[in-house]
Amino acid sequence: MDAAKKLLVVLGATGYQGGSVVQEFLKSPQYRVRAITRNTSLPKAQTLARQGAEVAQADFNNATSLVEAFQGAHAIYLVTNFWDDTSNPHIELEQGKRAIDIASSIQTLEHLTWSALPSITEVSSGKYKHVIHYDSKAEVTQYLREKKSELWERTTVLWIAAYFQMWYQFPELLGPQKQDDGPFVLKRVGGKDAKCPYVDVTETRKVVRAIIEKGKTLRGKIV
Repeated sequence: MDAAKKLLVVLGATGYQGGSVVQEFLKSPQYRVRAITRNTSLPKAQTLARQGAEVAQADFNNATSLVEAFQGAHAIYLVTNFWDDTSNPHIELEQGKRAIDIASSIQTLEHLTWSALPSITEVSSGKYKHVIHYDSKAEVTQYLREKKSELWERTTVLWIAAYFQMWYQFPELLGPQKQDDGPFVLKRVGGKDAKCPYVDVTETRKVVRAIIEKGKTLRGKIV
């Protein structure tokens, strides 16, 4: 491991987004990667270690583990997962704020990329108030902007559209359904002219690399 390189800490390193970012920066001449996962014995985590990542254990619900995970970071890719524990609909908000609080105390940190989403309550003018997995992330962004202004000036917020991989992760809920007459139909709520963007989540890596390369020009902004 090259200690002369800057340190990028990636949360959710064995997931879709984080895993993509890890793969991109393992090739970087400027950064070394600390891949954060709750279980370092998972096959995916072991693969990352063999590929050259520093694999470290941390849990969003354990502040001490996050402090250790963030130590020495020059850049952090922060993503939370609402679907990880739906028994407490507000746990993602708590986890996001906890991670932001700790990141704000890291003196070496130059750039935080926070994977968030817009507030559905806000964009619908209050018509839809219970899209929690959007609104929680938006509330963390608001907390970051208003309560952690010094960190906000070093932060880029990334909004990622729904991704195709969700079709096989949640096939009955989100995937196209085969019709009796043969074709597959993707059903969504919306007017006849509504457009629903989708992305390949593995391309998150390219966007995050560009964000970090842009440096100060994208800090305090939403991409």
